[in-house]
Amino acid sequence: MDYSSQEFISKIITILKAARNKLLYPKNIVVESKARFNYVTNIDIKIQNYLTKELKELLPSSVVAEEGVNETTSEYEWIIDPIDGTTNYIRGFQYAISVALAKNNKTVLGFVYDILKNDLYYGIEGKGAFVFKNNKLKQLESLNNKKEYDDNIVIYGIPYDRSKSASIFKMAFDLSKVSSDVKRVGPAALDICSVATGKTDIYFEYDLQEWDYQASLLILKEVDGFFDRINNLFIFTTKNKYKVFKECVDKEDIL
Repeated sequence: MDYSSQEFISKIITILKAARNKLLYPKNIVVESKARFNYVTNIDIKIQNYLTKELKELLPSSVVAEEGVNETTSEYEWIIDPIDGTTNYIRGFQYAISVALAKNNKTVLGFVYDILKNDLYYGIEGKGAFVFKNNKLKQLESLNNKKEYDDNIVIYGIPYDRSKSASIFKMAFDLSKVSSDVKRVGPAALDICSVATGKTDIYFEYDLQEWDYQASLLILKEVDGFFDRINNLFIFTTKNKYKVFKECVDKEDIL
């Protein structure tokens, strides 16, 4: 199986575009609470079922997905987040579909679909990262080739475990001293893509799951971005900006 072939990539894109249409024109959204501040809708389940079926037909494999699927028994594994940013989806803010393909536990393909903007980012292990924007395909350039500003745009996530919020806000405050702006945007997949495209410089969040970040992390790696994990804190940035993060943030604040 040549998972990096244009034919294979095109088939995945076709599946994702069909999923987008189902998201844009839903009927009778039903919202349930998985835990406090953590929601799931019947549309999450519908999209996950659709993606699982179509992707497994394209490449038989195990599946790990947000809404209660965890199969890890084959060489290949699809990692699916049907709606990254369900709260955003419910309220009308930006959200994404995130799909990664792993081979022997190594991510080899990653797709992040910004549904409202109709921007589709994807990365191929060892072959670069790309974006479909305005029906045109563009390869993302290395972050090493982009102008690096002295100040920073920092974004962060708020954990479901609110006992960790004070730690996040403290780190955001510390970074604000050397940044032109500190933002909360979300969801994780799009936040990481914003680092990969050079729009932002540092993104950090606690307690991410495989489906939250594997696809977008591959995209970031393919443009020479930098990733670190300290305990359960995930940091996505560049090597130079990681130095800024380490200099500004008190390690004792990281839980």
